[in-house]
Amino acid sequence: MPFVFYAFCIPSGDLHTDICTRTHPISEAQEDLVILPRLSRTGTTNDSTSQPQSSEEAVPAKPSGENLQDIYTQLVERIIAGVKALKAEYPHFATVDTQAKISRSSEPDRFYVQFEYEHAVKRVPDPQYNPDSGKKQSQTLKVFEEDGLWLSMHFFKGSWRGTAIVRPTVIGDLNIVVFLDGLRTTPEFAAINQRIDQIIQKEAVWFRQ
Repeated sequence: MPFVFYAFCIPSGDLHTDICTRTHPISEAQEDLVILPRLSRTGTTNDSTSQPQSSEEAVPAKPSGENLQDIYTQLVERIIAGVKALKAEYPHFATVDTQAKISRSSEPDRFYVQFEYEHAVKRVPDPQYNPDSGKKQSQTLKVFEEDGLWLSMHFFKGSWRGTAIVRPTVIGDLNIVVFLDGLRTTPEFAAINQRIDQIIQKEAVWFRQ
């Protein structure tokens, strides 16, 4: 069975993939086959120009007289608030107010914020897990219900410390990496992916003003 593979480079120089990537059968990869050829400098896989912003989504004026650290903090807070507001549009975010987690770096000189959320996700043992394989593997697989969703957003300055190969969205000195998983073949999943990208791009416009 042919697959679309997503891989990252390990210290030995070899390419490696695992269940945390978007690797999946080509029969389920219609969205990837459409979007991958037009990837440019954005950190998500959506065409953010496909839906114009409404007047109700006007970009707020950027505060003056504040240092960039404060501006980045406000920017991240508004992106997270925008994502949480998706509960009004999609049942996938029904528990976002109680289940979402926000963590920050304990390093005093590092700007890093992670927003994590999952809904209607079960984890089952991976029958192919092999602790002796010498490869990075997860012992479980994520199984999603119809409105299941797993979202992990990373906001940071400096270099990416994760193992996955990423192409961050860059706003000034701030990098944004988004991982989204769920029932990828559904129109709701594609719409959520696009809405998250629009929320980020809205703040990119705000920053450039």
